[in-house]
Amino acid sequence: MHYVILGAGAAGLKAAERLRILDQKGRITVVAEDVSPVSRCLLHHYIAGARALDDLSFVPSYFFGENNIRFINKSACPSIDFDQKVMRLHNGERLRYDRLLIATGARAVLPPVPGLAQAGNVYTLRAFRDAEGIAEVCGTGDRTAVVIGAGLVGMDAAQALLQRGVKVHVVELADRVLPLYLDAPAARLYQTLFEQEGAAFHTGTAVTSAQQNGAGQVCSLVLANGETVPCDFVVVASGARPNLAFSSQKSGNIPRTSSAIEVDDHMRTSTPDVYAAGDVTGISGIWPLAVKQGIVAAENMAGKDSVYQDTFSKINALNFCGLPALSIGEVNPPEDTDSAIETLTSGAVYKKFVTENGILRGALLVGDIAGGGFYAAMVKRGIPLKRAAQRWNENFTDHFAVDEKARYFYAEPTPR
Repeated sequence: MHYVILGAGAAGLKAAERLRILDQKGRITVVAEDVSPVSRCLLHHYIAGARALDDLSFVPSYFFGENNIRFINKSACPSIDFDQKVMRLHNGERLRYDRLLIATGARAVLPPVPGLAQAGNVYTLRAFRDAEGIAEVCGTGDRTAVVIGAGLVGMDAAQALLQRGVKVHVVELADRVLPLYLDAPAARLYQTLFEQEGAAFHTGTAVTSAQQNGAGQVCSLVLANGETVPCDFVVVASGARPNLAFSSQKSGNIPRTSSAIEVDDHMRTSTPDVYAAGDVTGISGIWPLAVKQGIVAAENMAGKDSVYQDTFSKINALNFCGLPALSIGEVNPPEDTDSAIETLTSGAVYKKFVTENGILRGALLVGDIAGGGFYAAMVKRGIPLKRAAQRWNENFTDHFAVDEKARYFYAEPTPR
């Protein structure tokens, strides 16, 4: 049996690890575009100079050798013949498989801003080569960067650039930073921390055009509010979509929507022996779910009957400027809903609970994230907030957990 995994991110590598546990004799090949299996969540540390390439991986250096897994790096897959079960790689190799997992993740999307895509000093932050390019352009002199997008990736990039001594402007279409995860009071806490480090924010506006110099590089961005922001380079972090580059050539009849690969609850596509997991499915963009999808896919590839259940998508962890936070469920309910909101503020600690008919629908914990798994379970299961005072013993996080610095970690479940 030859298992081929296309992609070396969270879903792909966890699938490879699980496959080797379940099948000691089968051949496993992992194909990746990047030079090594780096964690996208750590790329900003490389930009900041806090980590080297070898410190960005979420598997040890001996992972492939110890598990007898072939790793093909720096090689994309432009086409797959699903009928013949053959992949063609950029390095010229034709790779046959018995069962295939597509875990190619997502790719950054540039906004349709005139003059932006054609410039040579515009960067995204999805792969190591992106981080490498940004780190190099930071240089050692006075530099000014504009980060487009104040979501998790954009704020990571902004924090890293500040640590490199770069002057940073952040442009965000929403009226606050981290709009998908925080409410206005919590967002102000983080924006204030960044401003104290020297960042400037332009919220509630968008980039309308990019002005280039004679060398074809962006020298300033024009905003919808009339401002013009001079810059030496731009980092775009305003969105991503599933990476379907492999399907741009002849690729059989793999089922997909206009933007993602469709899978069932076993992570199977309707094409025989082809599975998908992670961002490429469009199910969720957070790391713990990609890990779990990879495990489920691997178990089914190895012949087990494993069902994927989304038990973790309502929680996001973040930590900027040393301030951790957990955003659980609906923290910004629509105004036309019958929701009650309770808040608690004490210095840098901010807590918000959203209930509907007494049932906890959302919780936002900033500064003190104790009890995060407890509240996540209450949100998922529709438990009344008044029961928070009670205690009962249960694995609320389904083997996932968040440490005191708002970092995810995964504890292996008991082998089946």
